[in-house]
Amino acid sequence: MEGLPPQATIIQIFEDQQESLWISTEAGELYHLVFDGGDVTRPNSARAEAVAYHPESQAYNRIYAIYEDREGTIWLGTTFDGLKRINKQVVKVFSKQDGLSVDNVYPIFQDRQGAVWIGSWEGRLNRYDNGKFTYYGDVTLVTAIGEDREGGLWVGKNPGWCATPVGNL
Repeated sequence: MEGLPPQATIIQIFEDQQESLWISTEAGELYHLVFDGGDVTRPNSARAEAVAYHPESQAYNRIYAIYEDREGTIWLGTTFDGLKRINKQVVKVFSKQDGLSVDNVYPIFQDRQGAVWIGSWEGRLNRYDNGKFTYYGDVTLVTAIGEDREGGLWVGKNPGWCATPVGNL
């Protein structure tokens, strides 16, 4: 595929609302796949465009989570640079200095009220809403976040899991 290094080790692949793909690599690179004519059924028509998401950060910064919220904003969870938000080609970085519990981010999830939940390694479950972070639970590795039909939050942890109303986390 044009634009993607031939020996790249892929870490994440994510399909956005426009049916284009985002790919992160072990080398810390991020690519946005563009399909000529918008035809995703023809993979040979795709080209990968590099996305400069960390111009001032460590070169070896893997993206372990890619998520798109309802507004079309792309969220990236990184190993060293915290949480990144890409909106209309503007990258906003959230780190411990901004209130994130730690600077490595794994799962990202948006609940039905629009809050963004962030899990991390050796951190806590973070909730980002109205421009501020709130923490829940003990220090743990949050591996997965989801929501059931009734709005209950499900959190996978290492070790274990919990399914509980947020107030009981």
